[in-house]
Amino acid sequence: MTYYLATISAFFALLLAKYPDMYIGTRPRKDLPGPKGIPIFGNLLQIIPNIKRMIFWMDTVGALHGPLYTFTMPSWGRCIVVNHPSWLEHIRKNDTMVYTKGMATLAIFKEFPGPMSPFATDGTSWRSCRKLISPIFSVKNFNIQVSTAMNEIIPIAVDMLLSAADEGVQFDWNNFSGRVAISVLYRMAFGLDPETINPDYRCLNEPDALVAAMHECNTTSSGRLYNPIWKITDKFCGTQRRFNNARSVLYETAGSVLRKRRAQLSSETKDGGQTALGTDFLSAMIDSGLSDSEICGTIVTIFFAGHDNFLNVLGWSLYELSRESNWLARMRDEAFEQTVSDSVLKYGDISRYPVHLAVFYETLRLWPGVPKNARYAEEDDVLPAVPEIGIAAVKVNRGDYVLWSDRYMMRSEIVWGHDAKKFNPGRFLDEAGQFIKPPAPKFHAFGSGPRLCPGAQLATYEFVAIWAAILPHLDIVPLDNSERTMKDSFTSTMNGEFLVEARRLVK
Repeated sequence: MTYYLATISAFFALLLAKYPDMYIGTRPRKDLPGPKGIPIFGNLLQIIPNIKRMIFWMDTVGALHGPLYTFTMPSWGRCIVVNHPSWLEHIRKNDTMVYTKGMATLAIFKEFPGPMSPFATDGTSWRSCRKLISPIFSVKNFNIQVSTAMNEIIPIAVDMLLSAADEGVQFDWNNFSGRVAISVLYRMAFGLDPETINPDYRCLNEPDALVAAMHECNTTSSGRLYNPIWKITDKFCGTQRRFNNARSVLYETAGSVLRKRRAQLSSETKDGGQTALGTDFLSAMIDSGLSDSEICGTIVTIFFAGHDNFLNVLGWSLYELSRESNWLARMRDEAFEQTVSDSVLKYGDISRYPVHLAVFYETLRLWPGVPKNARYAEEDDVLPAVPEIGIAAVKVNRGDYVLWSDRYMMRSEIVWGHDAKKFNPGRFLDEAGQFIKPPAPKFHAFGSGPRLCPGAQLATYEFVAIWAAILPHLDIVPLDNSERTMKDSFTSTMNGEFLVEARRLVK
């Protein structure tokens, strides 16, 4: 017994000596700053209280150590945080080759949005998934499906807001935004009407099961990222049950969408031909030979990507505009000047709305769609030196994770200047008032490199079209103009309800 105790003690003494402040199995990095860890477990004890608020923990650590620092933890190993465009450009150019998602993140993304999602794949599987959804975002689809959807849905949305204004009711702006996003997605991609909006304002105060399910899956999945034993802890705190129920709602809804579209297509065929509805994305998937499970998985991915991006940018833009009313006034003036009829503007016309575009990009700069991200190094690499901030080239070892926070980087004075934390759409307008598109990856809200977000054009068009339709008729006034915060989720989700009143403009 004494021999075994001595052996175990010697073994632990060896581990303590070899890993005095880092997770077991990681290499020391004395060349990099970062929070000091404990033997064997690294920084796990600092991270555990922040599992569901990692984006804010990264803000805090970044304020202490700057744009480059490191920490270690179980499941992830060595993490190197690289909050500068020069490093991000290098990583993104080598995305899917030198840098991949890594097993720690893939395991979570396969749970949600699901195995058919580009979020949950690498290499050839990622290319196949990306190719599958790319037709939604083609110029041809904009001219046919997207414009049709917008022309049908936005007038109904405006009428709903007008009726809410006439009745003087309060409602959650995020509920409204989510309903519009779902309606546009259904109509343009599936050829269906989800009946989430109608001219009757009362639906604005009703919960939406699909939106609630996506919110649950989104926040739960984000909380799992830095919890090395989430498969265990989730079972004992009820999280796994809530997540499974929410995910079931998503896939049941996707199955219902598929059945309805098949029934419509069958009816169209019996009636003697294909209508315009038969050219939508879902019809093409049905004809492609994909299995029902593959189609449903793709539908869930579209739900997540299309819904969250639109909801968040519309919510955060109103929040910022309500605090900087001069920009709201400039948007309204532009909408009055450029909108020549009650029809919804076409995609090709958005360049005539430079102020709207500037507000869109500035909102995403402060509230990026995916506020934090990571990649796994498949081989040894060297990140370039950044002499303007006095940092030499950075070694990345095979097996390391590189992390970055778009939220931190796009609020950094090093990158964006002294007013980086201020909402100022003017940074994207030239002296003549024309929109200046910011370069990637300095502006990284849509990503860059091979994984550049294919939905950037759609999000831009939706944003400009909805605000240009609302502002000539209505003022949307938040009831509480105090500072709002975001949840730590995959996306920049606003905390709590965003209660507003709609008021008709006096003309």
